[in-house]
Amino acid sequence: MIVLIFCQDVSTRWNSTYDMIERVLEQQLAVSAVLLQRRNLVHLEVSPNEWRILEDIVQLLRPFKIATLHLSGEKYPTISALGPLLGEIKKKVAVDVSDSVVITEFKRALRDDINSRYQHPDIQMLLNKASYLDPRFKSLTHLSSFQQSEVSDAILQE
Repeated sequence: MIVLIFCQDVSTRWNSTYDMIERVLEQQLAVSAVLLQRRNLVHLEVSPNEWRILEDIVQLLRPFKIATLHLSGEKYPTISALGPLLGEIKKKVAVDVSDSVVITEFKRALRDDINSRYQHPDIQMLLNKASYLDPRFKSLTHLSSFQQSEVSDAILQE
């Protein structure tokens, strides 16, 4: 018998929220059974809507998990991959009309956090220059035509 331990959310560990919710979802039947079986825990019972929200949050956090694993698993400098990865993540956190209120707010919070960390023009240019100089990302497909020209011109001026 395999014993699975629930993961705890740790504020200093980027993927711990994802891991915690994913494990709870994996063990949904067991969690529900325990909560139904014990009368003193009935107030903790998770509604079908709450399970759906948890599933949506896991889907939303999955690109962050993948990006973190990719960046931390590289043996070479990874700054050149950060711009394209952020571009993909920003697409994932774009609010959609079909999103629930909870997911909309969660996406906005994620977007605002990303912007607060990477929106400064100097940081953007640094990331874009690094991507331009890396043969894997030189085409800068994550940027608009204007931004691509801006980066190319900046590199040529240096």
